[in-house]
This record gives sequence, structure tokens and C-alpha cells, in this order.
Amino acid sequence: MYIVMVGKLQIYLMDGEKEVILSEVGAREIIGEMALFDQKPRSASVKAIEDAKLTFISIEDFERLMSQTPQWLKMLFSTLSSRVRAANQQLQRLKS
Repeated sequence: MYIVMVGKLQIYLMDGEKEVILSEVGAREIIGEMALFDQKPRSASVKAIEDAKLTFISIEDFERLMSQTPQWLKMLFSTLSSRVRAANQQLQRLKS
């Protein structure tokens, strides 16, 4: 997972040769969080659209933090992650 400290990033999917923009993120926002919850490959790509500085949070650091989190909350995060991933896939199918 990465925390955007400075700058702006664009999250997108590829539809053949065309980029389908899903969103933009800026300072104090995060990317890559879904994989920490469901250990699946990324569902979208990211590129900087402004000079950016990011802070990396390793899976080990994240798991250490999550060990203090109630099990129901972990399940909620995993469910939400799966739903976002499914919505991204549906969006890609609809755009095709």
C-alpha cells in the first residue's frame, strides 16, 4: 500500500489500447490497499500526473497493525475490497 504524501496520481484500466480513467488521488489518500486485504493482484494501474512523493507500507507492517484489529472489522475490509474489485471488473466489461 502507498500513501500519497504530495502530488496527484491517476488510477486507470486498459481497454485494448485505450486508458479508462477510474479516479484521481492526491495527498493524504492511499492506493494499493485492496491487495492487503484479499492478497489478489492489482485491479487497476496507477500513474503520476503530477510530481509525487509516496510512502510505502509493507504487508508485514500492515499485518502487524491489523493484528490489533477485531476479526469482524477485518472481514468487513475484505468484503469491501472484493466488492470494489468486482465493480472495477464490471466497469471494464461495460466499457468494452
